[in-house]
Amino acid sequence: MGTGTPTVTTSGISAANAVLKQRGLEPFVHRKDQENFVRIVDKPFLAEQFYASAPEPERTVMRQALGCRFCEHPSCTAGEVTDIRGILRRVAVGNFTGAQKLWQKVPASPEKLELFEARCIRAQGVEGPVPIRQIIRHLSGRLKQDSG
Repeated sequence: MGTGTPTVTTSGISAANAVLKQRGLEPFVHRKDQENFVRIVDKPFLAEQFYASAPEPERTVMRQALGCRFCEHPSCTAGEVTDIRGILRRVAVGNFTGAQKLWQKVPASPEKLELFEARCIRAQGVEGPVPIRQIIRHLSGRLKQDSG
């Protein structure tokens, strides 16, 4: 099998269908009328265009989350069960629903969040830590809106 885009896409669909089959779900079948979620951008793609389609304040929160280095062994949580790295990864790409679900699984107290922020590897440099508490406040606000 080659390494071209169509082959990789086909392999990805085959892998997804294998997982769907294991779970007893319908396999993915392409339909011509199916909505396309891929967005083609003009070149050169500039950094300021990255979150251009996202509304404020989501755009700001997504940029803040993208500041995370997504460490393999996060110093921020230092073995704690709250998946801050996973939450920030989801927020950075605009998956607020997924981030909220992770947060709801194992939330942390405000004191823990402050500690996570203080332990952030970026806190050692001039850029300062990722504003974890601010990002979580935004997620919590979204949770209240969704349930209220």
